[in-house]
This record gives sequence, C-alpha cells and structure tokens, in this order.
Amino acid sequence: MDRRVEPTRSLSDLFALTASGGGDFQESLEIILEFAARATGADGGGTLYVADRAAVELLPMKARPLRTRGEMKELAGKGEPQPFFRDTHSLLREPIRDRDTIGFVQMESMRANAFSAADARGLREVAEIAGLVVSRLLLRDHAAGRGFDVALVGSSPKLLEMERQIKVAASDPKSPVIILGERGSGKEVAAFAVHYYSRRRAMPFVPINSAAFADSLLPDELFGHERHSFTGADSKREGLLKSADGGTLFLDEVGDMSQPVQASLLRVLDQGEIRPVGSDKAMKIDVRVIVATNRNLPKMVKEGTFRADLYDRLNVFRVDVPPLRDRKDDIHLLAGHFLKKVCVSNGRHDRRDLVAPCVSCLHMTGAACARPDFYQQLSEYHFPGNVRELRNLVTRISAAVSNEEFRAEHARTAIGSDTQGGEAPDDMELDAVVRQHINKVLRLTGHNKSHAARLLGLPLTTLVHKMKKLGL
Repeated sequence: MDRRVEPTRSLSDLFALTASGGGDFQESLEIILEFAARATGADGGGTLYVADRAAVELLPMKARPLRTRGEMKELAGKGEPQPFFRDTHSLLREPIRDRDTIGFVQMESMRANAFSAADARGLREVAEIAGLVVSRLLLRDHAAGRGFDVALVGSSPKLLEMERQIKVAASDPKSPVIILGERGSGKEVAAFAVHYYSRRRAMPFVPINSAAFADSLLPDELFGHERHSFTGADSKREGLLKSADGGTLFLDEVGDMSQPVQASLLRVLDQGEIRPVGSDKAMKIDVRVIVATNRNLPKMVKEGTFRADLYDRLNVFRVDVPPLRDRKDDIHLLAGHFLKKVCVSNGRHDRRDLVAPCVSCLHMTGAACARPDFYQQLSEYHFPGNVRELRNLVTRISAAVSNEEFRAEHARTAIGSDTQGGEAPDDMELDAVVRQHINKVLRLTGHNKSHAARLLGLPLTTLVHKMKKLGL
C-alpha cells in the first residue's frame, strides 16, 4: 500500500506537532521520523540522528537493524549514506541543518529503485522543518539545564523573521545587540536565544532589569564594589558584569538607566573594562552586552535623555520582537505550549474521559483538555500584554477549570465577557488601550459614570476629563 501523503499537509501538521515546544526531545524526533516515512512511502525502515544527542529508528515492517547505534554515529561522521537495516535495496538521505549540519534523516526500502524525485523533495522539505524544530528543542533544553524557561514557539512569518534576526546577531559573538519589543512580548527569550546560538553558549547568561534598581544601587549591581567603599560595604562584592565574564549580560529596560550609568556602560563597550565602586583600578572583562527596551530610544536621544554615543555603540545588531497581535496564527501554538506545561504539572493528562483534539495534547498519551473553539476565542483577543498575558490567562483558566474540557466560554470569562476582541489597530498606543478599558467598564455599569469611576479607582472629575480627552 502506498503510504504517501500530500507534502504540504504533512509539513503543516509537523509544525503543529512540534512548534508548541512541549514534547520531550526523543518524542519530537520520533514525530519527525514518522512524517519523513509518510512523505516518502518508505517500507524498509528509517533513522533520524542528531549529533551527540539522540538517534531514533522507525521499523514500519520487518526491518532488522544491521548496525549498532555506535556504528551509526561513526558512519554519520563520514557523511556517506549507509544502510542501517538488513534487506535494504534503496536509500534516501537528507542532512538536518540549522546553521551547520546537526544530523540527518534517512529512509530505506526493501525494493530496488523505490524512491522517486518527488520522494526526495518530500524528504528534503521535512528535513528543512526538522532543522528548525531540532534547533529550537536544543535551545529549550540548554536553557532548562541552566534554570531558564525559554522556548521559541510558533510558525508565523513575524516569528520566523525574528528567529532569522537572532541567528544573524548570534553569528558575531562580540558586538552589542538591541532588542525592541512591547512589554510581555518575550525580549528575554530573544536575548537568551542570541546567547545560545552564539559561541558563548557554554558561558554564563546574566539578566538584569535596570528599572528594578534605584539609580544609586544599579552601579553596585553592575560593577560591584570594594570593601569599605561605602557604609555597610563589609566585604568585596563582584558585580554582574564580572559574573558574566566570557558570556552575555542582558540588560533589560536600558532606557531607564541614568546618564552616569550610561557613561559607565559606554566605557565597558568601548574599553572592555569595568571599575568597581570604590576602586581606582580597572579590570578587563570579555562580555557581550544585549540590551532591551520598549521605549523609543531615537526619540530619547533627540530629547537628551539617552546618550547618543551609547545608542550608536549599542545599535550594531537589532532584533524586533513582534507583538502577539501581529502573530495571531501563533496564539493556538503558544496557548497549547502553556497548557501542556500546566496540564502535565497538575495531572490533567492522566484523565481518560476527555476526547476532543487539542494542540497541547497532540501526540500525547492520554486525553485532550481543550476544544478548538477555546483556541478560536483566544485568537479573537488582541492581548495588549502579549505573550506574558496569554501565559497568565492560560494559567488562570487551568486553575479555575479543573474537571472539564476548556471551552470558548472559559476563555471569554477569563478575558472579560464584554471584550470586543478582533484585530487591534496596528498603531495600538496607550490611549487606545485606555479608551477600550473605559468603554468596557462603562458598559458593565450601564454607562453610570460615578459607578465606573469607583471601579476604575478614579475621581469622577478625572474620569470625565479622560473621556473628553479620548473622545468618549
């Protein structure tokens, strides 16, 4: 029987099964290998190998292994296709690449001349997707091993462009990077990905939010201090820049730094050295600096609140993190990713009475936990808080709905029953968000301004002034 399926559908399904980033490494490789078999109609076996990590085998008929996995690894290094199963008469092999070759997928048949040019194209397409998927899985596992929760999830053009920018920036492990994006959009995820894909991945990744520290405390956090350099400095303290030596310092909310700290950061970038508080000696360090902000730095430069020379020094590579409203096709994958993590942690996958398909449960043993209309409802909301808001929303729903499938009404309740949803304007600014929120509260109160003002925590005169300003 011909087991081939339409290639485009296969690739779409493959992305849906793997882009949510929730499965374990071995399981994801097995998914890819199964799709490779479906794309080629292989009847003799299949092998997928990822260098120094894992290898999986597919035995669709009575194929018997010819070689051990140790031999497989040795042959993989030679780059020449070799059969891994007895009775093999046809071989089809494609490398799996990210920036470099990281493995291969090979299909085998017991029939002579079994594979056509179309089969070769199908395997090539699967291998291209596999390169992206495996790269993301390696990133996720590397981050988890260092205590970071990082995953690139989605397949939208905006996300793929961001991923391309990340890998371009990672190709030069020394130059600074500016990451731009709205609050909650995933700037730290992008920063860690730049670190991981660079040659610094084995060294520390040290994040700090400059907005979390007062101007007087930030220099001490960044540069450290000498003993007795100020009252209470009973011992020498190493700063975060020194902790990141050899690796990457991620400085979030860089637009909130004071001018003196900006000047000190400029010295780090220009001279590659730091001077701890209270010290008259500079120390050489090798640190890549990645900064992020949701503010308009060029505008701040014109206003004189951000140093022009620092901006010029930082602005070598730029990564734009898209807002969630510009990647709506990824909402169901992101929600599935968060749902899978929540469901696994609270044991929902052990239930057997839920049967509706759900992207978070695809290829999982056990039952599904959400209906398609749940994801559709989520996709109609514009998420001004971006990925962070979606993650919090899914966590809140999972806590409130413990004994039934997630449905559209659960999403509506969590978002707000009167939310209009739909597309947010491309130029969604703060005024638009405030206008929408005031409208929502007014509808809830039957347009009773006094009641609405109390719910909003505003004096009535302030609400009336805001409504007039916003054209309400």
